[in-house]
Amino acid sequence: MFQLTSIDGKFQLNGEEVFLRAGEFHYFRVDPAFWERDLRILKEGGLLNAISTYVPWIFHELSEGDFDFEGRTHPRRNLRLFLDICRKLALPVIFRPGPFIYSEYPGFGIPLWVGARYPEVVVRFADGSYDKGDWYYNISLNHPVYLTLVHKWYSKLAEVFGSYFDDPIICFQLDNETGLMYNFSVGRIDFNEFTIQSFQCWLETVFGTPESISVFCCESYLSFDEILPPKDGLNSSKTMIWQSFFEDWIVDFITALKKIAIELDIPVLFSINEQGNFFNPSNPAKKSPLAEIYGFNVSLKTSHTEATLDNPFGNSIIPSIFKGYLQPQFQALFAAEMGCGWFDPRTTVSNESTIQLMLGSIAHGVKGICLYVV
Repeated sequence: MFQLTSIDGKFQLNGEEVFLRAGEFHYFRVDPAFWERDLRILKEGGLLNAISTYVPWIFHELSEGDFDFEGRTHPRRNLRLFLDICRKLALPVIFRPGPFIYSEYPGFGIPLWVGARYPEVVVRFADGSYDKGDWYYNISLNHPVYLTLVHKWYSKLAEVFGSYFDDPIICFQLDNETGLMYNFSVGRIDFNEFTIQSFQCWLETVFGTPESISVFCCESYLSFDEILPPKDGLNSSKTMIWQSFFEDWIVDFITALKKIAIELDIPVLFSINEQGNFFNPSNPAKKSPLAEIYGFNVSLKTSHTEATLDNPFGNSIIPSIFKGYLQPQFQALFAAEMGCGWFDPRTTVSNESTIQLMLGSIAHGVKGICLYVV
């Protein structure tokens, strides 16, 4: 049995202070024949004392209501076996089931049938068209139909893996990098009918009367029903209001996920994971209190340049910034994704650079790291 806690800015495992040395291991990208061998290698000599993994909803719910966690349709879907191996090897698991995982994965982890069967949950552009690509749909987060589907996903996880909580699962991550799909999108999204209605209700709560917001935006409104998301960024006041709404929209979504998880009696710590750079509408001051563990991403290389390191001083700046948003009486500083490369050739970096990233972050106060990917 494992019990992870976070007190006085440090992690404890079964009451003993511990520095988390985790590694992101994607069972769904590795032949099951190698799972136990690879995990043994990672644990030997104390290299890692925890494993982290996304759990792609799209991979396990093939069509609505058709789940596979035992490898019935593909051996890599045997998540139960993977967790059994982790339990056998006494490797605690950070469990990251999304619903949004990103991870350079189809649908960003969200089943394509969600957008296809329930188009009302899809984000809309200003012209009314859907925000979608060949391999994903962008989802209007708090749409009640979507939240119902996520509830079913979490419910199935709790049903199937309830006996794995605390052994080996020590942490349950609520979504991932929430708000990323809304970055740099003022004037483009979200014109989903439910989002607009939510925006108008939020305006009434914040401003009280149409006259108040009319003065603030230097425009004339007789009712909140008239006010639509900005179709450009020319009115800076209206743009700031819209982005403030989205900050609360994201917080409401994570709060809803947490409420679902609590209702399902998921007994482990909750975590959330944040981009290393705070692209609006992500607001760390609002997000950090939502979970016991507030993790961040830090990477060495994110561009196609020849430079070995194109994120100068990120190993010190990013941990230092995040430290200011924690609740130090219990939250430990956690590098939930420390980039040593991902599925893109531009992220190839030297071992020396990765070590620099690790040690620089440790020097600036992190109490746990997760190398992404091992």
